Amino acid sequence: MKEALLILLLGIFTVLLVGCSGKNEVEYTNTASKEGLYVIEKHGGNSVTVAAAQPSGEQENFYDLYTYSSVPSEVEVGQRVKVEPDGALMETFPYQGKAKKVTILPVYKPNTANLDEIQVVQKALQTIKGSSEWPAITSVEFMEAQKLWQVGIKLGEDNRDVEIIDQLSE
Repeated sequence: MKEALLILLLGIFTVLLVGCSGKNEVEYTNTASKEGLYVIEKHGGNSVTVAAAQPSGEQENFYDLYTYSSVPSEVEVGQRVKVEPDGALMETFPYQGKAKKVTILPVYKPNTANLDEIQVVQKALQTIKGSSEWPAITSVEFMEAQKLWQVGIKLGEDNRDVEIIDQLSE
């Protein structure tokens, strides 16, 4: 009986250990992607505003925005995510709803870069802090020869290119 209980406890411990260990792992890719939604703002512990990484349908100058509640706390500004809504979205601007499932997408980080996509988008968003417009990230590109990142940001009708030097903060 004691052996069966010990085996059961070891099994539960192993499942918990394996299940928790992958939670904060970051998957990197050398290829930039326009998949998913960029997390552009975090509200408290479990609510975020996200902007589509690509224009909406035929409207090449409009990027959908959503505010989702019930988002895991490890989701951070600058990440690209996929969100499966839990029910209907309120048709406000931004759209509002509850997240059923959030998938964090692989992070763009070329082999020769010091920074990754998350860090670069965070720095780029800092440059427009205080704007009354919701931002959309239109592009993230690493220019290896210059050791420079270029981030395209759309603010209302305004398109900006923000340059971020590829160096870690000290």
